[in-house]
Amino acid sequence: MIRSLLKITWRNLFKNGWFTFANLFSMTIGMATSILIFMWVYDELTYDRFQTNYNSIYQVKANRNFKNEILTSDEMVFPLADALGNE
Repeated sequence: MIRSLLKITWRNLFKNGWFTFANLFSMTIGMATSILIFMWVYDELTYDRFQTNYNSIYQVKANRNFKNEILTSDEMVFPLADALGNE
């Protein structure tokens, strides 16, 4: 029975070539996109988890006004680390 089902499936794949191609192509794109989204979410959730005290890690960002445009950046002045450590 399985042999006959596979035979019918094989015939239909070649009989409807463009339909088969469209289905396989869209399934491939969907699976690849799902895998990439999963990998991105996993990376975001496990960011800095290798550190021993990862719950107490903070990121400092600065909002700067440059020609009436607010820019957010990660660049900080070097003495800021000492000032944050002392306070």
